Amino acid sequence: MGIANKALRKRLIDADILLDKQSVENIRKEHDGIYMFFSFDLENSTRFKTKFKDKWSKLLLIFYEKIKLIFKSQIENEQNKYNHDCVLPVNVWKIVGDEILFYKKIEYPQELFYNVKAMYYTMNDFYNEICDMDSFKIQEKTVIKSNIDIKGSAWIAKCEEDKQSRYNYIYGNALTSNQDSNVLLGQHLNQIDFLGPDIDEGFRIGKYCSKRKVTVSATLAYILYYLSENYNTFSDLDKKDINSLFRIVSYEKLKGIWEDRLYPIIFYTHIWDNINELFNYDDYLKDDTVINYEKIKAKGKYGISYLQKILNDLNIEVDIKRLIEDDILKLDYNKSNSQSMDKPRRASFVNSEVHCVAMCINDDNKILMLKRSPQRNLFPNKWECGCAKINSNESWATCLRKEYKNNLNLDIQVEENPIPIATYTFKKSGIVVPGIIFKAQIKETESNNISFDKNKYCDCRFMNEDEVDQLTEEDVVENLKENIKKVFKKNN
Repeated sequence: MGIANKALRKRLIDADILLDKQSVENIRKEHDGIYMFFSFDLENSTRFKTKFKDKWSKLLLIFYEKIKLIFKSQIENEQNKYNHDCVLPVNVWKIVGDEILFYKKIEYPQELFYNVKAMYYTMNDFYNEICDMDSFKIQEKTVIKSNIDIKGSAWIAKCEEDKQSRYNYIYGNALTSNQDSNVLLGQHLNQIDFLGPDIDEGFRIGKYCSKRKVTVSATLAYILYYLSENYNTFSDLDKKDINSLFRIVSYEKLKGIWEDRLYPIIFYTHIWDNINELFNYDDYLKDDTVINYEKIKAKGKYGISYLQKILNDLNIEVDIKRLIEDDILKLDYNKSNSQSMDKPRRASFVNSEVHCVAMCINDDNKILMLKRSPQRNLFPNKWECGCAKINSNESWATCLRKEYKNNLNLDIQVEENPIPIATYTFKKSGIVVPGIIFKAQIKETESNNISFDKNKYCDCRFMNEDEVDQLTEEDVVENLKENIKKVFKKNN
């Protein structure tokens, strides 16, 4: 086989898998993609270590253990809220003293926001938990408060295993990197590593972290802002949070970043309006970041919408937009396509309502068409192919068979794991509702059994390809003719 990577060769032989060189290259490319990185760091650890030597080792061990568990749990909670079926875990990248770094390959655009939320909740949960521990109390008073805290940063990078990549380079034994081994005190995980300008950017912003807030890279913050303003990636509530909970607090020169131009320091927190909790009382007098934030706030320039001007002035906005268009917006699509030949999963939308359509072809190669009644609020007098609304924990096939039987008295034949024909969206009461289209078969004998609610539909026919072609775009719901052509092509 001629595989240079001995570790990779051994894994392939052990699994009794025979691959040619191209197959190995494809495996390597599976690790290319968009990654998020997270740093959790204990603040004032030197002071705590000096004052409470007998408690420092215990605190450090708890930090290593708890952060990992809480962070993974919080990410899983967020994934469940968004109905995401992520298969790639968040991994410990490395441990450097009292700092733990994680990485996560991104599978859905929404992860870029909810992973930041998960990090924020993790820091606050960890801090509250150690404050309540008897191990860190003297005469029933915690020694945690005012002596040590936790801070963190999050950033994003496009990474590739190609050493010649113009982005960021992944190196190490990537195939074993996802194994979740126990992390020992002071252990440096060198199975996989990342190098590049975006990785450096993340490390540089770490200098300006603040207690129990997430310091976010300008690139990540702008991507979230741009998606929230220009696409239906996020719910209305998420859009509101993105525009209010991320704020520019200062401008600093970061070594090797932006050619020494001033870089916006961005915090994410839920307590901007809680002046007593936001910063320590003396931070307003001695902390340059806090002093700068007060000046920026007075000018009203703290919103991340201002990043658009900053990045445009630096002539790098176009590069980030290209990253969004070419990579981030395709995450949902690439994930569903990579699984569709095996076991497709439900599309992950933040909306509570998701629709699906079966384009039903009969034995005569004609497609079932239904005309919506004129009294319908949405798309009156338009031809469509029927529709179903999926429930949580219900497969596409189960939903389609049930709904078409209930609504049209039809027993349609749908594969257990159908491959999508297309996706679509429409607006309902101001909310964007997503949908997905599949192909189904229907026996000729079933055609005589069709019955439907006259309040929903006023006509029902089986049409061949030419008859569908004769309909105008005004006669049908959006993109119907284009999607029907795909079905006929697939059926021929």
